[in-house]
Amino acid sequence: MNYKKVLPLIVFIAALSIQGIAQLVTDFEIPFEIKKVYPSHAIDIADLDSEINTLSDINRFYKDRWVNTYNSVTLSAYVDGKLKKAISSDDKITKEQKELIKKADYGTSLEFLVDYLPENNLDYNPMRTFDFSFTITPHNQASFKKGKEALENYFSDYVIDKLPSDSFTGLDLAAYTFTIGADGQVIDTKVFEPSKNEKIDELAIEALCNMPNWNPASYTENNTAAEEFVFLLGNNQNCMINLLNIDPKKWGTEE
Repeated sequence: MNYKKVLPLIVFIAALSIQGIAQLVTDFEIPFEIKKVYPSHAIDIADLDSEINTLSDINRFYKDRWVNTYNSVTLSAYVDGKLKKAISSDDKITKEQKELIKKADYGTSLEFLVDYLPENNLDYNPMRTFDFSFTITPHNQASFKKGKEALENYFSDYVIDKLPSDSFTGLDLAAYTFTIGADGQVIDTKVFEPSKNEKIDELAIEALCNMPNWNPASYTENNTAAEEFVFLLGNNQNCMINLLNIDPKKWGTEE
């Protein structure tokens, strides 16, 4: 075999293969999505009568097994600007407490205060308290005025199309949080998880800051509220995504 003649052919074929691979990388679209970030503890008022019956249905971290004896469970909420309370004898949410939740002023925090004797074998075992706050989620989620497709096109035009195709590889993921205010404007933009390139982070934040107004979240037509979202750029299989409260089922039911 004449290796001097074969070698240039091998190099030529290899060059074509590399060019083909490069073309595939160039054509690859960097994945992205917009997700709502849920509060740590929040409920949908529509679920109150059917699915929310105990404290753990609101706060997944609360465990009834911690308690030997309940002294009281007090719900505090503002109604028409005045603080109201409803008291129960254990972790089961009473009809009176549910009615207070329904009447609570839109956009305000509600609080449960548990006064209890812990379940343990300690000689010194005094009464303790545990408290947590929660909110009522708006009936209507914030939405981009021109629709989902227009929102995707916006990020394609102002972020994705401006990025080198190899900006994100493997499990690379960047996350940028932002809030849609009660007036529909974008506020509180932050780099939650930076990319490997500061220029990419700057581009993403700039696109968020310049984004057109949204329809704000609302309880009623005249009662709007702020809502937090996250712009995810890259591979959402990255374990970092678990730091974001973006899965409502996980947020509400995880043991």
